Amino acid sequence: MTLGRLLLLVLLVAVAWWLLRDDAVYHGPGVVAPQAPLQGAVDGLEPFRHRGYGVIPLARFEARARVLGREDYRSGR
Repeated sequence: MTLGRLLLLVLLVAVAWWLLRDDAVYHGPGVVAPQAPLQGAVDGLEPFRHRGYGVIPLARFEARARVLGREDYRSGR
């Protein structure tokens, strides 16, 4: 087998593994959120800009919970 065919085979296996992998999240037993989240009014926070976006604080939010999922965005806004 030539080096080019071997590299092509390795690339195809890597792409197949990437596309067919199981990204499901499995959770064990336990409490997901022991208390209800708290949300309250914002006091004294002014609107601000961050990376070209205008941010207007609307509420304060606090929670103790277990993270059940996550999504990484790699491109775009």
